[in-house]
Amino acid sequence: MIVRELEKQERKYALDIIWSVFCMDVAEVYEQEGIDTFREYLKQENIDQLCDSGELLMFGVFEQEELEGTISLQRRGHICNYYVRRSCQGKGAGLSLIHISEPTRLQLIS
Repeated sequence: MIVRELEKQERKYALDIIWSVFCMDVAEVYEQEGIDTFREYLKQENIDQLCDSGELLMFGVFEQEELEGTISLQRRGHICNYYVRRSCQGKGAGLSLIHISEPTRLQLIS
């Protein structure tokens, strides 16, 4: 597995993973308004603006060049958008994302 910061053109694939996993595993506990708000937040232009301004860093975990999961860090060090494809869960992808993002998170909050 390779974990690295996502390039701009890869963000779309991360957003697809986030939305897919959210809908399958998380959305059922939210009211429709919360789901709609999250969907609005995940719009490509919104995420690009956050990343391009330095407000958000996005990392991805890759297996054989395919994006398997993602994690984001807000500039103040908050972890968000931590999602792994269902088919890759339980195989170390999520742990790899935490390991790569933690040193960056600690730098952001210090």
